[in-house]
Amino acid sequence: MTSINIDASLMLASQDFKYVGEVEYEQFGGGMCVEGHPIKYGIELADENNNIYVFGSTCVYKPYVLKQWKLDKEMLDNPNVIRAGRNLWIIARDGLSDYISEIPHPKDYEWDFVKLNEILKQIVSKAKSTKKAKEKRLLKEASAKAKVEDFRKRNKIQHDLVVKMAQKLKTLKEENKLQLISDWDHEFIISVINQHNSLRILSDKQLKIIQRIINYPTEITGDSEIEKLLLSATKKLNTLNEREQEFILSFQRQYYAKGMLSEKQMEVLHRIIYSDNNKYVGAQMTKWITEQKTGIDAIGIIISVEAKTEKALLAKFKVEDKVYKNWIPISQVTLLEKD
Repeated sequence: MTSINIDASLMLASQDFKYVGEVEYEQFGGGMCVEGHPIKYGIELADENNNIYVFGSTCVYKPYVLKQWKLDKEMLDNPNVIRAGRNLWIIARDGLSDYISEIPHPKDYEWDFVKLNEILKQIVSKAKSTKKAKEKRLLKEASAKAKVEDFRKRNKIQHDLVVKMAQKLKTLKEENKLQLISDWDHEFIISVINQHNSLRILSDKQLKIIQRIINYPTEITGDSEIEKLLLSATKKLNTLNEREQEFILSFQRQYYAKGMLSEKQMEVLHRIIYSDNNKYVGAQMTKWITEQKTGIDAIGIIISVEAKTEKALLAKFKVEDKVYKNWIPISQVTLLEKD
């Protein structure tokens, strides 16, 4: 064997060494391989303590072969072992280990290093192709990401509004309140998110609609008369039939969007809210309470109920062809007997 310092390869093979890089000298003989011969090109390997060992290109395969296959050092000068072993060096140099599931052992091919070399060349070629494809994909993804980031920076107002709108939608979903968003708004949200993700600039009108959706209230506060009615309707939503539920949700969406309901919608809202009070329509009020509320000694007839507490009704009632509205104690009302 011609090697005069095989100990370096044996030492590295006994631990987790790593490829560091390559170095080029000004002329042949400008560098010295750890095995003792002059070189112009050197390959640097580092041991576990980061000590650097420089190998010539004809010797660098040795620590890889010794570590991977545990061969006898007497086999290292076999030309076929050298050819097969250089594939191990290429795998380390080109960072291909993550793209190779398993490196075969010579015994798998009955120590036929010629055949093993051909198999290893195929493995290396496939790993290089896989790595190249991944790097190309990552480069494409990085380019696309940079393009997106640039678009977001140049259109920051639009991006911030779309993000807030998406968060609003997420909040409504988490609170099980998506029904408060109209079908049109749903379609609009999907459309503008797709446009934004396609890096398209939204119109001023679209941005205004987004702002409206962001400002969409998620709670009925009861601050206005309409909100009080909607709050009352929401509390009894589960007791309504499907058609009545849709009416209420539709009214909520319109009120949130426009801040108002039509007179007809208000009538329907009243009717749905106070449907439980219909049994009092036509009921007679006692003379005493009628006189207390109107000053007329007569029997009042209830014609509608607008609100109800545990003990009283806010009712419209008729006395001698005149209509009055007041709170009436339930105890002073006689319900009509059912047939």
